[in-house]
This record gives sequence, structure tokens and C-alpha cells, in this order.
Amino acid sequence: MSQGTAQGPIDNPVINSPFREPARHFVVVDGQVQGEIDERRRPSEFFVPMAKPRKASPQLALQFGAGVRQQQNEIVNSVRGRPSC
Repeated sequence: MSQGTAQGPIDNPVINSPFREPARHFVVVDGQVQGEIDERRRPSEFFVPMAKPRKASPQLALQFGAGVRQQQNEIVNSVRGRPSC
């Protein structure tokens, strides 16, 4: 992985050709772009917003958490792993 800046906007957000399969992607952690470039195709995933519990309880915080959860899209990733024509 090559390092980039994590603060501020990304100078050049277009890192792949529009005419070829994507080969690189920006690393995303907890729904935030980190500015690092990973030298492989980005796995398909979606971000599930997690609501904070109404009552402040240590048990609820451990059980539900808060913020955003990244979840892999297994069907799309399995199709992407197949050889292309």
C-alpha cells in the first residue's frame, strides 16, 4: 500500500481508467476515506449506520456499538473473483 494524506481533500481522486477494470482504490475505514491507496480492486461492501442506544448502558454499548459498520457484499465479491472474458 502506498501512503497518502489522511487530512483534507484528496488532490487527485480519480486513480483508475474509466475503460479498464479498477486496479486500485482508496482505503475506507469506518466510512471514512483514509487517503491510502491499496493496489488491488476494492471489495464490494456497504455501510450500515448504527444507531446509538437511547439508554446509556455498558451492556448496550458492547452489544450494539455506534457509528458505521462496514459489511462485505459476498455475492458481488464472488462474481468479481471469476475470470473475465
